[in-house]
Amino acid sequence: MSEHDHRRRLAEARKKYQDTKKIAAEAKTLVKSATPWGVFSLLSQFNLFADWVYAAALAAAIFKDFFLDLIFGFIPAVGAVITWLVSIFIFFMMILSNTLEKDRTVFQRTLIRYITRFLILILVTICESIPAIEVLPLETIGVIAIYLFTLAARKNAEEVKKKARTAQASMEEEYV
Repeated sequence: MSEHDHRRRLAEARKKYQDTKKIAAEAKTLVKSATPWGVFSLLSQFNLFADWVYAAALAAAIFKDFFLDLIFGFIPAVGAVITWLVSIFIFFMMILSNTLEKDRTVFQRTLIRYITRFLILILVTICESIPAIEVLPLETIGVIAIYLFTLAARKNAEEVKKKARTAQASMEEEYV
């Protein structure tokens, strides 16, 4: 194996390690925000330009959970079709929110972040398709959980930037 291949593999391993650390930091931020003050600190990450799509997804989920399920929920085929259509709409809103994000480092195009949010949505959709459970507002709860993950990612990225700025400032002071 050449030295170039060794360096490339080492760089790939370091990148995977950094991605894993970022995901762990997001989970830690989300756990810290389980308190009432933590939720308020997450809500400080609200960005009107990027979050209107989550508002649209939440509105669709609320409309489906509280109105359409009461009207059509007792007809199994119609309720399942409505659930899947709303879930597809929410999925496209999640993709749109990632493209509207002003800070691309918050949502690097890592597969794990997409998979996590997509799995939450799929799990909620499957549970909503079960006739006895479809009357619960699971779609709304799923959208709120996905949005909280988004806010935690923003907060974590802000903290990482703050640490990087502090480290850079201390390095500049050492050389001066």
